[in-house]
Amino acid sequence: MNREISNTVMLLRLAESKGDTEKAAEYRETLTDLYFKTGDKKSALASAFRLLEMYKNGDKKKNASICLKTGQIFAESYYGASLYLNKAAKLFKELGDEANGAVAEYCLGMLEYSKKFDTNKYEKAFKHFEKSTDMFHNQKNVRGVSLSLIGQAKCLCQENDYPNAEKILEIAVDISQNIDGIGYLDEALYYLAQIYHLEEKHFKAQKQIEEAIEINREYGEIESLPDKLKLYGEILLSLEKYDEAASAFKECEKIKRQQGDLDGIRDVIHLIAYTLYKKGEYENAVLYFQEELSQNHSEAALPGIYRSLALTYDKLGYTREAISCYEQRVQTMHPDFTPETEILEALYDLAEAYSSNDKTLDRVDDTCKTLLSVYNNLEDNLKDECPDYNELTEQLLSKIRPRLNNLDCKTQDTGLKDIFTQEYVKKAILSLTADITSEKNINPELELEENDAIRLIIAAEQEFDINFENEDIENIKTVGDLIKISRKIIKNLKLFN
Repeated sequence: MNREISNTVMLLRLAESKGDTEKAAEYRETLTDLYFKTGDKKSALASAFRLLEMYKNGDKKKNASICLKTGQIFAESYYGASLYLNKAAKLFKELGDEANGAVAEYCLGMLEYSKKFDTNKYEKAFKHFEKSTDMFHNQKNVRGVSLSLIGQAKCLCQENDYPNAEKILEIAVDISQNIDGIGYLDEALYYLAQIYHLEEKHFKAQKQIEEAIEINREYGEIESLPDKLKLYGEILLSLEKYDEAASAFKECEKIKRQQGDLDGIRDVIHLIAYTLYKKGEYENAVLYFQEELSQNHSEAALPGIYRSLALTYDKLGYTREAISCYEQRVQTMHPDFTPETEILEALYDLAEAYSSNDKTLDRVDDTCKTLLSVYNNLEDNLKDECPDYNELTEQLLSKIRPRLNNLDCKTQDTGLKDIFTQEYVKKAILSLTADITSEKNINPELELEENDAIRLIIAAEQEFDINFENEDIENIKTVGDLIKISRKIIKNLKLFN
């Protein structure tokens, strides 16, 4: 392509040097197309402006064609694109050129559809798509009709008018099935499957999306395949076909990695994790949720990821890790973009998590106080949208009060000192070591790998509700070191003499 551009530039300069304006214009138009195809929009625009200048007082048809091309190049800049596309549409109308006029109207529809910060953009886009549909129909351009109908349906979907969008897409599918080659059938089927899925017609949705994917595979159309695979996986999830859903999501992830679509990768990783969770493969689900967390760049997404991790750890019976994630969920909720009803839900989940472990029972009351403070300050209309947390917190607290009383009695019992003997500490930590390293006959001389040491410290802290100092942690090299320091800490707590 670069060589073709270089050759065209040379021919253009030669024509200009000879004063052959007709040939120069021809080469300039070719050069504009080449720049546009290679993605060099800056050079394409500069070349298009030169073309416009050349045809300023000349051929109206050429001028209209170049305006259309310039508007298409501008694309991402709304006002620049709008200026030239509207000019092109006007010129084509004056020329009675419906074929190119339809293209200009379709481009205007796409421009309005993608415009930001306009509440009426879908209504405006729909009118352009409707106009281009009629014009393509008059020209018997079935591809154009199909494409414009899909544009209409997309606008209706954005306005939540699914019944009419469904009717239009069914027409687009019928038309596209009579077009040779790939046409726009796969796109029409894709959007129709989306509507069926939203309407919970999952089996019909599955049939449509499978046909769309088959068309993409047949014609080697990879660019849009990941989005179709993602929708396919979501439909299969709704049908509780978890193995097939996981397979679709993983294929989608593979292609998105090849395409370098980081945002798309994060989305599909979450879906894989959720599918594995639904399958009951909690350990694998944790790995994917952790990967999603490591790749996340949005503060708003953090609470949701921590919630997913907390629920999965709960299923695995990892109470401490679950509680930590519930805490992180609350801590990462930003008041500016988190609804108060979600904050209340997170606080209640945290209180419930605290109540599941005797070592965190004392935190339930404070969490409930915070929850009730938020709840009682809610406006009445928001209270109607969430549960009665006054009642729920009272029920939760009434369940844990007997357990708190029992724990208080145990703490005051002098027999507690006899439980925490040095021999018990030794056996308990050796048992923890055996569990983690999967080895039997553990002895105090066994050297610990750094990762094992860290995991053992966490386990020991959880087992005895103690905290290691950094200087103590640095001295832990063997199982014996861990036992020795644990004894020292427990002795300092005066749990035994």
